[in-house]
Amino acid sequence: MKTKQIFDPICFKLYSIAIQHLQDPDKSGLDIYYYLKDGLKGRHGDKKMFSNPVKKGALYCIGKYSYNKYILCNHSEENKTDQEIIQDNQHLLWYSEEFIEFLKFHNIDHEEIANLEKIINYSNRLYNSGKEDYELLYEDYLSFKSRIIRKKLDVLKDELYDSLISLEEYYSVSVGERIFHDRKLCKWISDLIVFIGLPGEDINGKLSQWVPRKTWPKWVKETLIIREGGRCPDCNRNLYSKKIKLNVDHIVPISKGGSNDIVNLQLLCEKCNKSKKAKPLAVTNSIPKYFSK
Repeated sequence: MKTKQIFDPICFKLYSIAIQHLQDPDKSGLDIYYYLKDGLKGRHGDKKMFSNPVKKGALYCIGKYSYNKYILCNHSEENKTDQEIIQDNQHLLWYSEEFIEFLKFHNIDHEEIANLEKIINYSNRLYNSGKEDYELLYEDYLSFKSRIIRKKLDVLKDELYDSLISLEEYYSVSVGERIFHDRKLCKWISDLIVFIGLPGEDINGKLSQWVPRKTWPKWVKETLIIREGGRCPDCNRNLYSKKIKLNVDHIVPISKGGSNDIVNLQLLCEKCNKSKKAKPLAVTNSIPKYFSK
């Protein structure tokens, strides 16, 4: 995938949706569970996800889930996803402004953009007019135009669908990379994958190993050592030293339902990895300390 510029406000929003929904038992246990399940079928990611460290694994699927929730959703009034994102008519206006900025950033044009901008600009003029009862005029106008705004958003998303889909991969990867940077968040997601039941259970109702042990491709160690900042997360040894052997470690042991997805991996020195064995240990923070030094 070639590098493409990302519209940061949208990427931040997608990241926030991912965090919010991962922590919501209803969303994580249902929507995200089935999205990851579909990923195993090759609908959203790589069929080898969980059993192999693949670049379109769990983190990619979570990013794609957020993109679908925020960018590809439609806005008919009965749509539940729209109701989760857009709380009232003012949020609808803000969403429309951001969505148009997103389209313009990626040089995507459509005649409905100008029509939607007229409504947005008039709404903003009403709000900033300083006239008596300007807030009431503003709210009444938005209430009157809300159905039209929703229809225009749906027209844009329907007729620009191919363009929006062409951007989906870039944003999915970007959100996944933001999550991967945080080792503790990766541990939390790895635990969640076990908790919501993706590994399944054996006939006795106990968790069992569901993925084979693997030899790791070169890119996995290269990616992990960058995330770890070149230091063993447990003992802080220099991982770039030629004297130290590097071991890829499962944050949640595979004997406890852990997977081979990169969300569940960290890089330890051989000594720390051997002392850990199959015991789940507290995961250290991968975000550098800037202000607490």
